[in-house]
Amino acid sequence: MPYTVPEEFQPVLSYPPEKLVDQLLNLKRPGQATVITDQPRSNHYVAVLVTRSQPDLKKFRKQYSRSGPDAVIYNQLVSDRVADYRKSVIEQLRREASGGNVKDNGLLDIPESIRKRDSGRYEED
Repeated sequence: MPYTVPEEFQPVLSYPPEKLVDQLLNLKRPGQATVITDQPRSNHYVAVLVTRSQPDLKKFRKQYSRSGPDAVIYNQLVSDRVADYRKSVIEQLRREASGGNVKDNGLLDIPESIRKRDSGRYEED
C-alpha cells in the first residue's frame, strides 16, 4: 500500500504532498534539508535527515523471503510489469500498422485531412 504519514504526525501534516516520499528519499546525507509544502500550499515544513540506516543485503533478503506471492509489493510489481508490457506491445503494433506515424504519447498520428473527412454516412430524410 502507498506510504501514509504515521498517526502521531498526522495532526501536524494533515495534507501531505503527493510526492512526499520522493522528496524525503532525495535526502542522502545526514544534515541535508528540504522544504515540504502541504496540499493546500498554505504550510511549509523543513525536513532534515538526522540519520540514515540502510539494511545490508542479508537483512533485505530475510525480510522479503517471508512475504511470498501474496505480498502487496510483489503484486504491484507484477501489475506494473504487465501494464508496461501491454503498453509497449500496443505502441509497437500502432507503429507497424501506421508505418511509423506514432506520436510521443504512443497514439496514432492521424493527419488532419483524414480526421476532418466526412465518414461517408448520410442521413435519410
